[in-house]
Amino acid sequence: DHRDLHSFPTRRSSDLDGGQAGGLIGKADGSEIGGCSSTMGVRAADLDAGGLTGYSLHTVIFDSYTSGRVRGSGAVGGLVGYAQTCNINGSFSTSRVMGSNYSVGGLVGRNRSTVIDDCYTAGSVFSSHSWVGGLLGVNSGGEITNSYSVSFVTGWGNYIGGLIGFGEHQDITGSYWNIETSGLTESSGGEGLSTAEMLQITSYSNWDFNSTWILEENFSYPALLWQQPSSYPVPGPTQLSGYGDDATVYLFWNEPFNEPSGYKIYRDDILLNEDYLITETEYIDQDVNNWETHTYYVSALFTSADEQVESL
Repeated sequence: DHRDLHSFPTRRSSDLDGGQAGGLIGKADGSEIGGCSSTMGVRAADLDAGGLTGYSLHTVIFDSYTSGRVRGSGAVGGLVGYAQTCNINGSFSTSRVMGSNYSVGGLVGRNRSTVIDDCYTAGSVFSSHSWVGGLLGVNSGGEITNSYSVSFVTGWGNYIGGLIGFGEHQDITGSYWNIETSGLTESSGGEGLSTAEMLQITSYSNWDFNSTWILEENFSYPALLWQQPSSYPVPGPTQLSGYGDDATVYLFWNEPFNEPSGYKIYRDDILLNEDYLITETEYIDQDVNNWETHTYYVSALFTSADEQVESL
């Protein structure tokens, strides 16, 4: 369907028995999507699930972002599930992306002949199959310029990459991934950097830090100029681990790159310490029952230019 959408936020949830599920629109054909966002969770039982669009053809996407959880079978992406001959510019995703099949990526699950400029991902990507990448799961004939990923990436099988899982007939320029946060030193394109390197402007060759990007050195990864400072991608705690014992969960983590004001603890996306900050690198959760399964997440809180910034 041809639709033009501008400055359109969504916050509900989408749960489909089929495919082509998106936080904003399921299928975009010849559309223009600009200044849009989605914080909703998306789940598709079949192919093509994306935080913004499930399937995009001949579509332009710019200045948009997603942050909700995205789950599907194959062709699952934080922003777009399947993108064909599109143009994606100045956009990012911090979504947690999960797929049960091939082609899962932090920004786009499967990309065919799409041009991607000035984009980044800072979430997590998981698949129980092959072709998994921090930015793109599969890149076939696509052009990627001045983009990066600091997403955590996990997959089982072949072609698991920090930036791109599987790539063919592609053109990659000035694009990077974090070898520490991704846990990967390999990618089908791009250059791997450390956290310290990704906090320096000099690491980004030929990037425009006047009209496109902004970077607070030694504090945040590059952010798009249109972003609010409170949403800048700041490195958070690492190596979260834990164990359960007699209706109690014990959590431990490593400090982030910079010293924070404190930490926020989330269980199943619910903030546990709403009225105070944790100042140690451990937490005990006693409000659980035996035999329950929970997902935990820890973020750090910083103060920058009188703004409260929550880490990735």
